[in-house]
Amino acid sequence: MATLIQDVRSEHNIFSAWRHVKRSALSSQNDEIRGAASEFEHAHQRHLRRIITQLRENRFTFDPVKGVLKDARKRIAAGKDPRPIAIATLKNRVVQRAILQVLQPRVALDLKEQDTRYETKRDERLGKINDVNQSRFGVGGLIYPYGGVSPAIKLIREGIDAGAKYYYQSDIKAFFTKIPTARVVEFVRAETRDDALADLFEKGLAMHLANKDELQGYAELFPQGGIGVAQGSSLSAFAGNVLLYEMDHKLNDMGVLPYAILTTYLWLRAQRRFLIQRSSMRRQR
Repeated sequence: MATLIQDVRSEHNIFSAWRHVKRSALSSQNDEIRGAASEFEHAHQRHLRRIITQLRENRFTFDPVKGVLKDARKRIAAGKDPRPIAIATLKNRVVQRAILQVLQPRVALDLKEQDTRYETKRDERLGKINDVNQSRFGVGGLIYPYGGVSPAIKLIREGIDAGAKYYYQSDIKAFFTKIPTARVVEFVRAETRDDALADLFEKGLAMHLANKDELQGYAELFPQGGIGVAQGSSLSAFAGNVLLYEMDHKLNDMGVLPYAILTTYLWLRAQRRFLIQRSSMRRQR
């Protein structure tokens, strides 16, 4: 059986990753991104085979990313920091997507569909990562039948039908920029026992700004020093789900139903007082 890192850099996986990245990039509202994707596509076989060769020879390096301050004027006027968004090169995005497709394995539901939908599947080489991918509570960033809007609504309705009368909604401020990446990487390393994959995953999570001097003093909002993952990376939601998995299940053991849609939490509980106590505990953490 092939190793996980061999799966990442396989021709099938890299070309599959490009198809996903291409579809997303060509539908972008950013002219620069659409143009780059169109140009890449014209020579995509050459570009992708170069990436595969570099990965196999351990020569691949991720490019620095362009930092963008989303909704800067509006948010600054409201007394809020701009949202730090990282725009990666297509080369980066292809390899990040290829890593995700191995760490979050999937099977196509209908290959005849233009916008192919997928269903998650287990890979015993991933250990407890399978549990994260099939979490009942982390519906954001997961694949059918565990992730998406419909499963989220279904779970909430089940909680209400089971007697939940009160809810508490919270948003984790600047969540992605505060993720301790070392914890996520070590979890992946321990569960996969594939150091080459874990090393590449770590490099894929790391972020280096190409335009730090252009960000008008807001460069510190972006991930740095091993803390935080780039908003806009295909690996960000996976990293967040790994980090929150244990907390979600501990809350459920206490009688709270925690539904996480990326950075937004909705907690359901039958008793109001108990829910307030638990939400206070979370804020202290």
